[in-house]
Amino acid sequence: MEAHHLEQEGGIQLALHLADFVIKGAGNDSKRKEALLLKAKLLNAKADTEPSFIAINILRNGAEMVRREANLT
Repeated sequence: MEAHHLEQEGGIQLALHLADFVIKGAGNDSKRKEALLLKAKLLNAKADTEPSFIAINILRNGAEMVRREANLT
């Protein structure tokens, strides 16, 4: 997945957008679950670089919600 490559190069925001495209178009298969787990990882990575306490909490909560969704599919 191209999003993995972008993540390694530091393009977290663009990788998040690509993961969202995969999630929307994948239905309920293993590719969707992989994209959801990647999105959770990316949200946590983005939180690690965020200076705002409020934004960190929003990103970490979003990551947890996405992780839960991945485990339900």
